[in-house]
Amino acid sequence: MKKISTIPIAVFILFLVMHAAAQSPGSATSIKAGKVINLGELAKKELLQPPAVVQRDYEEKDDELSGIPTKKLVPTDAKLYQVMADYVTNISASSQLPQTASPAPIRSFDGLLDNNAIIPPDLGGAAGPNHLFETLNSQYRIYNKTGGTVATISLNSFWSGLSGTGFGPFSDPHVVFDSASGRWLACIMGAKTSSGPYAIFLAVSLTNDPTGSWYEYSLATGSSAFLPDYPLLGYNKSWIVITTNDFKNSSFLRTRIIVYNKSKALAGTLTSATQFFDSTGTFTLSPAETLDPLEKKEYFLTDYNGNSGGNGYVQVCTISGKAGSPVYKLGPIVGVNSPWSETSLDAPQLGVSKKIYTGATKMRTVIVRNGSIWATHTVYLPAMTPTHSSTDFWQIRTSDNAVLQYGLIDDPTAALWTSYPSLAVTPHNDVLIGSTMVGSAIYASAVYSYRNGTDASNTFRSVYTYQAGGNSYYKTFGGTRNRWGDFSSTSLDPLNGTFWTLQEYALPTVNTWGTTWANVDHPLTPVAINNSSVALNTGNNLTVMPNPGKGYFTLNYQSTRQGEAVITVYNLTGNIVYNNKVSVSQGLNRINMDISNAGNGTYKLTIQNGGQVKQTEFVISK
Repeated sequence: MKKISTIPIAVFILFLVMHAAAQSPGSATSIKAGKVINLGELAKKELLQPPAVVQRDYEEKDDELSGIPTKKLVPTDAKLYQVMADYVTNISASSQLPQTASPAPIRSFDGLLDNNAIIPPDLGGAAGPNHLFETLNSQYRIYNKTGGTVATISLNSFWSGLSGTGFGPFSDPHVVFDSASGRWLACIMGAKTSSGPYAIFLAVSLTNDPTGSWYEYSLATGSSAFLPDYPLLGYNKSWIVITTNDFKNSSFLRTRIIVYNKSKALAGTLTSATQFFDSTGTFTLSPAETLDPLEKKEYFLTDYNGNSGGNGYVQVCTISGKAGSPVYKLGPIVGVNSPWSETSLDAPQLGVSKKIYTGATKMRTVIVRNGSIWATHTVYLPAMTPTHSSTDFWQIRTSDNAVLQYGLIDDPTAALWTSYPSLAVTPHNDVLIGSTMVGSAIYASAVYSYRNGTDASNTFRSVYTYQAGGNSYYKTFGGTRNRWGDFSSTSLDPLNGTFWTLQEYALPTVNTWGTTWANVDHPLTPVAINNSSVALNTGNNLTVMPNPGKGYFTLNYQSTRQGEAVITVYNLTGNIVYNNKVSVSQGLNRINMDISNAGNGTYKLTIQNGGQVKQTEFVISK
């Protein structure tokens, strides 16, 4: 008789379901292309004939949805990593722990403000070379980088290129700037006809100027019984990807993954997309903004189980294959010895007993950079008896799904709550996380926390409040939940590599939300500079002299071997500005470099000699 495995039946069934989902083929779905719209021209028309403001709270549907999977069974082959170092950045006002301060913003200014039409605002935004773009459920706005308004446009006008195949009400807008292609990408969920069903809309700018022209595409999502909720937007070099949580008759059914051929979308020739449907219990599958130019896969991350055996787990999924024939795969489940609760709590606020919705544990921002998946989402702590919301932080290596870093931005006293986090990552692995902070002694405020790539693993610097809340907030439009969020945005400036974060806060006028931008630079890591003898340089990783300099530098490099070395210089957006192969000898080498054609700013230099790689930073200041 064949020996029967002792693996629990539930685990075996889960394996079969997951295996089947991983092997299920995608289906080609036709897409309707709309007319090319010009944002600037449409915005000028709206200045002459402003659209009517219609009060809307159709997002109150969030209270009516059911069947959302929780407490998913963790299989026996899940990877578990022990976070050994201190990984809690304590934001308690009474904390006595010494912490390095996060840098103050270069500038900050208000974004779009509450027009008493929409809850929640669902704020999104991104930085491009010359503009900032903010998207809300109420309207869109383009700014210059000092906060001046360039153009404002209603959602109906922006998506009017699809007027024959889709129109409002819309929700869950997103916008990103893809530096590799120099294009803006935007998406939203809306109605395909005035009475439903729904559709997912995608727009791609023709240039890096968001006030110019855009291609627009519409994908119908099925009968009116299907609600494609919470669309999220990601991309890599081959695809643009949008995911949704599909509900049928208000009960969760599956996750939808829509994969668009990126080159065709950019060219305006897109006629179809590949759809995958994941029915394994995956919920809010967040696609990555892929900033590694050579990365072939598109990665996803999802909250899997916050507390299984005293550990918290997420799941990594992928799209791979050729641009025209993508393959979706469920990936490994990875965890850390830091559990959280999946029970959503509403946060207290100063002055009133009414609380603010903190958005649950949906995975929000996911970035792929430097061979790692970087992510953040809201968690509830302590895991067994949660008292407050907190923000966590992940770095997962793509090559083997090892957890390289995990951290918490948390107040163990439960006086300060954070929620709706978003993050951005530089080529140096510097990270900024922006979020909402609220508590019984403060109004809802816009905050961020910074970590330098050289800071102690798993930790962030102290939380910086760049816009304090001004009053209490409670607005339901007759619903049952005091909505906030559902998103925030943090991005990198592709021109100079600084951070931009866009967060929500409570305005001084009672029961009114506002949005606010902050531009944050990352302080330089001190670089060893030695103008003395050769002997004193022995043992240094590498130095650049002078630093700062005008563009002509001497690289001092201590090599352990003779041979050829490759010197590469990157700007803060990750683009290569210098690449050269040199011969080196064992011991100290002095190498002259000329990058005087590069502009002012901070640069990262790496030198690779066989398996040895060293790096440093330097500054050009002409």
